[in-house]
Amino acid sequence: SLAALLQKSWLLAALLAVWVVMVYAGLVLFMLKTEAAQGRLLFPALLPLSLGFAHGLSRLSRGRWRPLWPALALMTTIYALLGVIRPAYALPEPVTAVPHPSQFGPITFHTEQGKLQLVGVEMAADQSVAPGGDPLEIILYWRAETPVEKDYLSAVHLLGREFESVGSVNRYPAWGMIPTSQWEVGQIWWDEYHVRVKKTAVAPTQLRVSVSLYDSEAEEPLPATWPDGTAVDLLLVGEPARLASPTGQDETRFYDVDISFAGGMTLAGYDWGYAGESETIIGIPGRALPLTLYWRADDAPTQDYTVFVHLLDADGQWLAGADAPPVNNFYPTSLWQSGDWIDDLHPLNLSTDLPSGNYAIQIGLYDPVTGSRLTRLDGNGDSVALSLKIED
Repeated sequence: SLAALLQKSWLLAALLAVWVVMVYAGLVLFMLKTEAAQGRLLFPALLPLSLGFAHGLSRLSRGRWRPLWPALALMTTIYALLGVIRPAYALPEPVTAVPHPSQFGPITFHTEQGKLQLVGVEMAADQSVAPGGDPLEIILYWRAETPVEKDYLSAVHLLGREFESVGSVNRYPAWGMIPTSQWEVGQIWWDEYHVRVKKTAVAPTQLRVSVSLYDSEAEEPLPATWPDGTAVDLLLVGEPARLASPTGQDETRFYDVDISFAGGMTLAGYDWGYAGESETIIGIPGRALPLTLYWRADDAPTQDYTVFVHLLDADGQWLAGADAPPVNNFYPTSLWQSGDWIDDLHPLNLSTDLPSGNYAIQIGLYDPVTGSRLTRLDGNGDSVALSLKIED
């Protein structure tokens, strides 16, 4: 009986310890296979932990206070069931309307039986996360335009550099609790997503949020259209967020420059992808020169700037250029924060008829709206000149 078992405290302790260790070991194995932490997997450990806790209290208590512990345990259990677990697993209720600032689209997803719509998006401005850190928070509002008979999955992806998916949540809409086949026409479902970025994601970069509905049987996303009926190729919602570098500094070896510009940006150095023993860049006609610039943010720039990379001949005449926002616009300067290190590739195309000789590469930043360049803080103009040697 349980009473007899409680008398043998060493046996009870051993059984409870084995039980708890097995539960935690299972959780660890699960987390090694998936990035999501599932706290509910620890529920089986509540019973042995509660028994052990109650047994310990009963052994410590004496006299008239001893009967109070079972009553306390009972009240704690009732509170946990009704005050914690029940609200956490309560079914969501449809909302009456989408708040005006959150209204979006509507974007219509076409199914075989009818139509579902994305009618609202909420995403806090200036969100900043790190690889493997806190999740990005997105709220979506869904609506059933017509009845549908199948259950469709929602897919929310975080897109980093080159629009690569660096984190995602795939589940049924409405918190995964109300499948689409149960939606009534006109109902609006408030749906919150917490999406974490993979630890392997390349940073820093901007993060864009893409949304789709997915047919798991057909293994393909549902076709979607904008309000005017045109097809949606890639549905991006919300404001760009910031994926910060986890280290706050760049450990790549590069040739030092350390020239600061107005606006809080410093060209720390450069590298051109070829082995070399001098700071003179070597180029080959007909090949793109993979020039990587390394920027350091000394402040938070207030707007977006474009980086210019110009090839000049010995007389200072322009021959070629590789102008582009930093990281090909995947990490615009308006997202930079003090302490950021940014690796910024600008492939400079060298023509096949470029004669051998000495050239210069001119580097700086300008306002893409006005064309005005940012000046150097040392007062020496508005650009940095690097030496380039062309060899056949």
